[in-house]
Amino acid sequence: MRLKALVAITAVLIAACGSGVGSPEAPVSGVRSCNDIELPSAPEDWYDDEPVYVGNEMPVDAIRAFASSLDGYVDIWIDRNHNGWVTVGFVDADVESHQADLEAEFPYEGVVAVQLPFTPEELDRVAVRLQTELPDDMDARNVDYLRGSVMVYGGLLTDERVALIEDAVGSDPVCIDGIDPSMMPDLGPQQASGDGWLFLGVVDDYVGEVPVAISDQESLKALWDSLSLAGEAPLVDFESHVAVAFPLGYSGSCPDTRFDGFVVEGDRVMPLIAHITVAQGCTDDYNPRTYVVAVERDVFPSPPFHLVEWEHSSRALRVDVDLRVPSQAVGDGVAEVDIDRPRRATEMPLVIETGFPWTITIDGECDPSYLGEINGVGWHAELGSLPSEWADSEVDGLIDLELLLAEGPNPSLTASAGGVQVVYEPGDNPQPGCVP
Repeated sequence: MRLKALVAITAVLIAACGSGVGSPEAPVSGVRSCNDIELPSAPEDWYDDEPVYVGNEMPVDAIRAFASSLDGYVDIWIDRNHNGWVTVGFVDADVESHQADLEAEFPYEGVVAVQLPFTPEELDRVAVRLQTELPDDMDARNVDYLRGSVMVYGGLLTDERVALIEDAVGSDPVCIDGIDPSMMPDLGPQQASGDGWLFLGVVDDYVGEVPVAISDQESLKALWDSLSLAGEAPLVDFESHVAVAFPLGYSGSCPDTRFDGFVVEGDRVMPLIAHITVAQGCTDDYNPRTYVVAVERDVFPSPPFHLVEWEHSSRALRVDVDLRVPSQAVGDGVAEVDIDRPRRATEMPLVIETGFPWTITIDGECDPSYLGEINGVGWHAELGSLPSEWADSEVDGLIDLELLLAEGPNPSLTASAGGVQVVYEPGDNPQPGCVP
């Protein structure tokens, strides 16, 4: 790569922008959303088509060791939007001169220099000031030196809270992160009833891997006592209802949930649970909770069907009796069974490890000449149609492919199904052909 004439480095615009936080229906003027701020990049003519890095084979440690000796060095990162090239960020530096130094030291590697808008010290001072001035339920401790911004978490981003942040920020380099109110369910209390159901009780206890279905008062009382639910078991009209205890796992840092109804997808019936904790992040710990509700019989589909905790459940309560019939007892017409998780085409872009098999699912009707964007690279093959062996392995309109990604001077992606391999090569990314 030859050093090109310096073009003005694209600066990251932080404040006083009209870009909105959250959905287009609820734009926010002023401070930008943190989601809108991208990592800076060099002028496009500083990049070449090669090398292409698909894993972590780029010489990151060597580049960091060399670049850290140059004036104004801040940090380096991998730019997956530019073939995995290494980007080196500097502040108040002659990046054109540094670019020449980097090319001389790494003539066959992909590395570029960019100018960052603020020093780490400048951003740290802003963060300290805001942390003392903003309310306790807002946070300004996250600082992104590469994007040149202090990231303020504002919780539920109502107009009032956004205005408060903007007043505190002024012209400082800040972006807002938080929850778009339009994406948050109503924060109201648990309702006593809804379309096709009556709320009976909830307890933080474990009822089992799968829901429990009950069609008589004595069994409901036994369940109620075993879960130590408050008070006496409520009376249920079992001629027109069936009681169901749904297990639920919730995050200990986001404990607020609410039962809002049912979702029926094919032969699966699952609870619709609203997660209503306003939090910066939820941990992935599993805490048991059980909702007990009375379900109107006409909610259920025809048998057989499955009662499940959620859409990705691999265990279910299989129901073989027609619960839509008045007074129909559950009896021996249920059993705990293993079920296959619903299969869907794999969403792109995708990040996988190199050198290890990885399975994805594609639509059997797709154009296989472009597989999708994997590890920041689009993968192409000379295919006019699906190999017949791939088509023969189709199940329910979907095909499972095993991928093997190989890095190096000539990276490749091998896709296999039905005993037939197709080797894909990296290239530009057109509209996806084999992905949702």
